Amino acid sequence: MMQYYTLIRPGELSHLKVKDISVKKQTVFVSKEFSKNHRDAEVGLNTKILQLMIDLGVLSRPSEYYLFSKHFLPGEYRLGADQFNKRWAKMRKALGWEDCYQFYSLKDSGIRDLANAQGVVVARDQARHSDITTTNKYIQKHGVQQSTLNFEGELTYKKGDKESQ
Repeated sequence: MMQYYTLIRPGELSHLKVKDISVKKQTVFVSKEFSKNHRDAEVGLNTKILQLMIDLGVLSRPSEYYLFSKHFLPGEYRLGADQFNKRWAKMRKALGWEDCYQFYSLKDSGIRDLANAQGVVVARDQARHSDITTTNKYIQKHGVQQSTLNFEGELTYKKGDKESQ
């Protein structure tokens, strides 16, 4: 869920600490010390994830604990970034999914779904891309979208109306 909703890369997820979660602002802080783009950033924390963290007692753990440690629970030792892929492979196998569904595919899907729901600029900001062209690379074409067939925009045409032609 963290990969899909926050769009935080696995290497960055592995460095997050409990203190990086803000319940009040409903954000996750990603430090420039370990972010890919070497910039501090806050990204939105989906309500579903925040509620799950509260229910599981994650936020009551010591603030210096890594968010993902042994058994993917908060703890003193940082989980290696490769562990996300290894855990995903086990989950994928248990679900009977094909190998083409990679852990990073969750980020791809998250960007696409967020862009479709909220707009590409919102997806760009959540993914912390410096340029919209990077975000667009994640948004794959899926043929003609049925929603475009009956889209009602501001332009109108009335038969016989010379101004509309």
